[in-house]
Amino acid sequence: MTAIVAVVARAGESSREATARRALAAMAHRGASASRVLSSGEATLAIASHEWEDAGARDATAIASEGDVIVIADASLYYRADLLRALRADGRPASDVTAAHLILEAYRAWGDQCAARIEGDFAFIVWDSATRRLVAARDGGATRPLFYSETREALLVGSSVAGLVAAGASPVLDIGHLGEVAAGLALDETSTCRTAVQRIPAAQTLSRTGGGRCTLVPHWVPPRFESGGRLTLEDGALALRDLLTGAVRERLDAARPTSVWLSGGWDSPAVFGAAMQATGGDVDRVRAVSITYPVGDPGREDELIGSIAQRWGATPHWIDSAGIGLLDGMPAGAASRDEPFAHVFEHWNRALARGSRAVGARIALHGNGGDQLFQVSLVYLADLVRRGRLLSVARECRARGVRDARTLFRWAIQPLLPAAALRAAATLRRGRRLRSYLERDVPAWIDAGFARRHALHERARGTLERQSGETHAAAESRYYLTSPYFPRVYACVNELARDEGVELRSPLLDPRVIAFAAERPREERAAKRETKRVLRAAMRGIIPDEVLAPRRTRTGTTGRLFARAMRAAGDDLIAQATRHSRLAELGIIDPAALGRGWREWQHTQDGNLGVALFLTMQTEFWARAEGEFRSAPDGEGARASTALAGAVS
Repeated sequence: MTAIVAVVARAGESSREATARRALAAMAHRGASASRVLSSGEATLAIASHEWEDAGARDATAIASEGDVIVIADASLYYRADLLRALRADGRPASDVTAAHLILEAYRAWGDQCAARIEGDFAFIVWDSATRRLVAARDGGATRPLFYSETREALLVGSSVAGLVAAGASPVLDIGHLGEVAAGLALDETSTCRTAVQRIPAAQTLSRTGGGRCTLVPHWVPPRFESGGRLTLEDGALALRDLLTGAVRERLDAARPTSVWLSGGWDSPAVFGAAMQATGGDVDRVRAVSITYPVGDPGREDELIGSIAQRWGATPHWIDSAGIGLLDGMPAGAASRDEPFAHVFEHWNRALARGSRAVGARIALHGNGGDQLFQVSLVYLADLVRRGRLLSVARECRARGVRDARTLFRWAIQPLLPAAALRAAATLRRGRRLRSYLERDVPAWIDAGFARRHALHERARGTLERQSGETHAAAESRYYLTSPYFPRVYACVNELARDEGVELRSPLLDPRVIAFAAERPREERAAKRETKRVLRAAMRGIIPDEVLAPRRTRTGTTGRLFARAMRAAGDDLIAQATRHSRLAELGIIDPAALGRGWREWQHTQDGNLGVALFLTMQTEFWARAEGEFRSAPDGEGARASTALAGAVS
């Protein structure tokens, strides 16, 4: 979990280096055993990593310097041979040394557009002293964080919010962002918990020349879905098998075993199968790590997982779900995080990472991306209605179990209604709007005035603007690749794993796999009782047929595990969260309403309500640990930030 930081200021080199080292010290959890600091012109760049990242790694302490250009990178690059060919074709005599050296050559060749030519999981910073230009970028997978702050004295760019605050950014809390996270939204792509620190969004490049302003420009956008690939299902399956095998091969650890977090669904088994293909079935190089649930638990997929492993002569490393306490140490854990955003299944992911360590792996592959790319919700019914294919709608509803008028209206009719019709419906329903299927609820305990001032209800509606000629199903797939919420989740899970000494990689979110999935017809993503048809077809002969067969009910659900944790610890945690609430002091929540929400969950055990309670409690404990002197009243954050900037820089 490499830490990188850049300090661009007219201050002397020794002062900048001291600032950079303060930032690295504040990011010691990301890297402390190896560090380097380089200065050129008016910039100082610094990097630190852990010993386990350097041992046998191709990108050990990824820093490169050539002439006027310095590069620091938290990166794992893939398809290096293709990048080298492109560089050499452009006249760059590049060699495959580290990620930083390759990025430096890419910058020399293509300037600010270099990130568009690089494939991998990366966050990097380039400083060009000849042009006084800084360029920083993150990949589309968004697992490597990168932030920036423009103070009066300096431009700061680094791997964590805490690192930039240590370097001189104002620590004043952004109350609006805090409330957004407490409400379970996290929909803003650039804001952070500090008013003075901004996030570089996924798949965007930041640049600044001299004393100018920073600009952000996307360097990757998802392709248009349902764009008309001409391969048959059978040929498409073979093409996907090759693509996924290649994506997995690029992500395997060359020096140690690679683990696969294996479930009994279709996504991670496809990754496991591709890993077996890529290694010729080498069970010493690919280790399955899985969670076992008791018989009768809806999370149990033990038999399916066992069947997958047996097909290749592998033995899964089992983790007992009974030993995973999802809410263990919540107050202390929240206090230690860089930002208030939390993951409900933090300890579940940590357990899998520790399982990877137990089998000797430092890199873990998982199946994230399968749902986004290879299936779609019932919103495709609206596309059928729009085309007048009512008989097809009837057949799909029969096959998918849609039997009531309310469900049919929600999926097949409501997405087609214009804004004026939706407003008229709200009037007829005495002010109650028709709820969008992508809409998130603002919890009842969020203060009404706060929600109104920060437009939380409007932002929670999840309105998805379709592009010209785009179907609702295609727009949904684009949404899952562009919504700011999901990069926040991916980065959070990656941080959890790397805290345990494991790097997560997602072969299904390889841009080449995404490009393939975008070409496929909707019918392969969902039609009648079948979903993920092309992904399942790609795994025939690699994954057992009984695993690939359509299922009448969903397997592998973890709701019971979460409910068990809430029943065991919820009373005490709610009592702590509502006693002298920091969020209440900041005007974000009503503690009494939060208590009522808890009692409602105890009665209904509604999953969405439980998650909302969890996120608010996490935010409460995080905010409480920050201390009163580091926040400002709602609406005064910008003034306070300006007033404090001189004191902390």
